[in-house]
Amino acid sequence: MNIASIHAAATSGPQCVTFNVEGAINPSALARMRLEGIWLGAQGDLLTVEAGEPITPAVIERIQTRYAEVEVQLAREADAEHAKRQAMLDSVMASTGLPLGTRATE
Repeated sequence: MNIASIHAAATSGPQCVTFNVEGAINPSALARMRLEGIWLGAQGDLLTVEAGEPITPAVIERIQTRYAEVEVQLAREADAEHAKRQAMLDSVMASTGLPLGTRATE
């Protein structure tokens, strides 16, 4: 996600700004973001930011940095989950002696 420009039609003041975003917004990453005093909402390629202070370039940078950190964290968690599932399948295959995707016949 890259905050590209202000979406003027949906902006209601210096503390509530809607931005046009380049790239997909990951709802899971957005839901996990925790930034003190900042609320984020997304719809399509729009990101709405509400804050207890005026939204400055520094605030935008904090949002983009935190979003990138959360996306990396989510990717690592997904990789760990995949590795866990693969290890479980490997264990089952080793204990049964059957290759994955094959049924035992009687």
